[in-house]
Amino acid sequence: MFPAKLNILQVINVRWYNACAHYAVTLSLGLARRGHNLLVVGDPDSPPIREAKKKGLEVFEEIKLSTKNPFELVRNIFRLKNLLTERNIEIVNVHRGEGHTLSALTRNLNGLRLPIVRTRGDVRPPRNDVFCKWLNRYGTDAVIAANRALQKSYLDHFSMPKDRVSLIPLGIDQEEFKPTGQRTALRQKYGIDENCIVVGLLGRLSPIKGHLDFIEAAGIVVKRFPETRFLIAGGEAQLTLSGLKRQIDRSGQSENFILLGIVEDVRELLEILDIGVVASVGSEAICRQALEYMAFGLPVVGTDINAVPETIQEGVNGYVVPPGRPGKMAAAIERLLFDPDLRRRFGECSRLLVEQEFNLARFSLCTEQVYLSLLHKR
Repeated sequence: MFPAKLNILQVINVRWYNACAHYAVTLSLGLARRGHNLLVVGDPDSPPIREAKKKGLEVFEEIKLSTKNPFELVRNIFRLKNLLTERNIEIVNVHRGEGHTLSALTRNLNGLRLPIVRTRGDVRPPRNDVFCKWLNRYGTDAVIAANRALQKSYLDHFSMPKDRVSLIPLGIDQEEFKPTGQRTALRQKYGIDENCIVVGLLGRLSPIKGHLDFIEAAGIVVKRFPETRFLIAGGEAQLTLSGLKRQIDRSGQSENFILLGIVEDVRELLEILDIGVVASVGSEAICRQALEYMAFGLPVVGTDINAVPETIQEGVNGYVVPPGRPGKMAAAIERLLFDPDLRRRFGECSRLLVEQEFNLARFSLCTEQVYLSLLHKR
C-alpha cells in the first residue's frame, strides 16, 4: 500500500521560462492538486521559481543548482542531502542536467534509497559519453520523454528497457486556459473589427519560430482573402518587432498585420483569434503554443517539427505542413478561411482533444503512475 500523499521533490534549474520550465511547473501544479506534498527546488529567484510561487507552490531556493564551482557543488550535495532527509522526500524528479547530476551524486554518495526520475523536454538528443552512460544507468530509475523522438533517443542511446522510458506529453490547465466570453470587448480593445478573421502566431520573436515564413504565407493568403488579419505577438529575442514591421511594409501588407510585443495575459489574444499557427522550423520538443490554441477551441496549422504533429491531428483539428514552406502554410490557412463549418468543426475537436488527451489531470496522473511503479519496485 502507498500513502495517499507522496513527498515529491521537483528539481527545476532551467535558466529562463521556456517550454521545459513550463512543463515542470505545470506538472508540479497538477501533482499538488492531486494531493501530493510538492517542493520545487531551483536557482534563487530564477524564472521557474518565480512562476512556481505565482502558482502557490512551495519552493526552496537555497541551492545554486547551475553552479560550475566544484566547491559549491560539494556544498550543494550536503544541502540537498539534508533537504531530502528533513522533508522525508520519497521521489525526485529532475528536469535539467545539472540538477540530475547533483541529485544522482547526492543519492549515491549517501546511500539514500529513493528513485530519481529524469524528465526530458529538450530538443537535443541526450549525450552518449561515458559520464552520461553512468548517469543514466546508475543515477536514473526512469525517464519521462515529452515527445516520441526523445523517447526513441533514450531507448537507442542507452539500450534502456522500454518500461523505463515513458512518453508523457505536456498537459494544459483548463481552469486557466478557457474562453471567457469577452471576445467582442477584447477585439475592441485591440482595434479589431468583429467580422474580421484573425490568424495568429504567438511566441518569442526568433528565426526558429518561423515568423518570416508566416509573413510570406500571409502575403499569399491576402490575395484571395484581403479582409484577413494576421497577428504576431511575443517577446523580442533574435528578431525585433521593428524588423518584422519593415519586412511587412516591404511586402505591402501593413493593413493586414497587427504587431504586439509581450502581452501580459496571452489569454486575451487567444480569445480574439480564429486560427492559430505554429510556424516553427525547429525547436518544439514541447508544443505549448498549440495546446493553448486548442484549449481555446481554435483550429491549428502547424509545421511537421518534433512534437507538433503529435499534438495536432491532421485533418481532425488542423493541418500539419512542411517547415519552411510558406506556400503550403498559406494553402492550409486558405482551406480554413474558405470553410467556416470546417473551422468550427476543427475548433471543437481541438477542445475535445485537450479534454481527453492533453488535460492537466491526465498529465499529472500518468506521471504519478511512473512514480508509484518505482516505489513499488523498492
